[in-house]
Amino acid sequence: MKITLRMQTPLWTGGVDGKSTRLHETGLIGSIRWWYEVIVRGLGGSACDPTGDRSCPDKEGKRCAACQLFGCTSWQRKFKLRILDEDDNLFTEKPDAEYGFPAKTSMTWHFLELRPLEEEERWLLMQAINIASKYGAIGGRTTLKPQGNKRVGGDYGLFEITNRVGEVKLAASRVRSWLNHDRFRKVPNHGWPDLRGFFFVSGQCLWRKQINALLGLSADGDPVNHGKLEVALRGQVGVSKKVFSFDTPSARRLWGYVPTPQLRKQAIQRLQELGIEASNIRTGEEVLDEL
Repeated sequence: MKITLRMQTPLWTGGVDGKSTRLHETGLIGSIRWWYEVIVRGLGGSACDPTGDRSCPDKEGKRCAACQLFGCTSWQRKFKLRILDEDDNLFTEKPDAEYGFPAKTSMTWHFLELRPLEEEERWLLMQAINIASKYGAIGGRTTLKPQGNKRVGGDYGLFEITNRVGEVKLAASRVRSWLNHDRFRKVPNHGWPDLRGFFFVSGQCLWRKQINALLGLSADGDPVNHGKLEVALRGQVGVSKKVFSFDTPSARRLWGYVPTPQLRKQAIQRLQELGIEASNIRTGEEVLDEL
């Protein structure tokens, strides 16, 4: 399966030293897996937290649907990701160490099967990339708030798909049934991102002070409102906030998620109070219906 994409903003895949000296495939795979897990949970399947103490496999050796594809302890990832340039050669462009790969960079993600992928896995993989392209983002530095100083709060990780080869077309109902097969480990959702709890905005965004108001923060970023919605959107200490906003004119957007339908309803109401038009808002269920 090959997917050719063009960056609409810079792409950051920097290493642990905070520098971007090359393209880190593992960073891109991590982003793809994150969206893959979101869809799996949204369709009623199970996806563990691979970084926590509830990761796969379980005592019976079972793996969740995400680990089945992306790998876990004692189970290798089922594919290798090769990044190709516009001439279908190995991607060798060098990023700016401070700002990453610039906007308009083109590349092709070539998914090479190390073990045969099931049709449902190929479908979910493509849907994860589709949703990230249309509504979300990939790579690092996506949590920065839009603000006038683009060096501090510029957009990262927005892209458009320009070509795809090997796409599988399936009914979402078939994939939903497949995800609930007994061979997969069943993992309770401990508040992890589930597409059914998402909200997406297209064509508009919020700026730093507006996001602070949404998160219950003062203009300086200090917590002043500790309601359930504000706490849910802010996230826990050491964990990213749950709302992301991008001001790039050709791909202006905002997205976020909360753990319950009631809180999402409140979030959408608050977005409208901050100037977001209702016609520009979509729920995770509506996006699921598009699949």
